[in-house]
Amino acid sequence: MSFEGYYQILCCNGHYSEIDCYLNPTFDPSHNNVWRCPDCDELAVWWNLVDETNGSYCDECNPECKDNVEGCEWCVKGRIDGRIDLEVDRPREMFTCKECGCSKIISLETYKVPKSGGCFVNK
Repeated sequence: MSFEGYYQILCCNGHYSEIDCYLNPTFDPSHNNVWRCPDCDELAVWWNLVDETNGSYCDECNPECKDNVEGCEWCVKGRIDGRIDLEVDRPREMFTCKECGCSKIISLETYKVPKSGGCFVNK
């Protein structure tokens, strides 16, 4: 039996990252978190493990289902993988040059740390 999944991580500045549970060993919540945000080099303040071993949604239904099918895990409790949808704190800001049309990011999108769910990193 195998495990498939990834970590959702927020740094102290609200930057969001996803890390495959096998491919990136720099995030290990059991060993004094040494992970650094790829955007600002700060430590994590929150993380959540998403378990995709049995998929993200139940087999009887799809994410667009609004029918409350009896016995359908999607209809009853949402995603079955434990992913937490994060609330945007500040949207990404872009600058677009009026002369050439080139765009660049001025500031990254940031997210609020959830009040429940996931795990909070001790400092």
